[in-house]
Amino acid sequence: MKTVAAVVATFALFAAPTFASPSVKFVAANDNIETQVCVAAATQGLQVAEEIGKEKGLSKYETRALVCNGRTIASFSRKHQPSADVASIKSYTL
Repeated sequence: MKTVAAVVATFALFAAPTFASPSVKFVAANDNIETQVCVAAATQGLQVAEEIGKEKGLSKYETRALVCNGRTIASFSRKHQPSADVASIKSYTL
């Protein structure tokens, strides 16, 4: 439980810049498995985060139960991943 609280506290430090800048850079504050999985969820998506969690010994349930910056990992990932519509628009922009 302390680990989850530490992850939440770490990501809370990055919450303010999220609203100020459309371009967010995530940097892990430590090498905890939970931190690595949360950063992967934000930067590469939930599926990649689940794969990393599995590689690190977490079950899919344990990965899905993580709380990142006060949000479920799924919600945290959705917040920081571009929507499908935006991604498709960006792919055609020159």
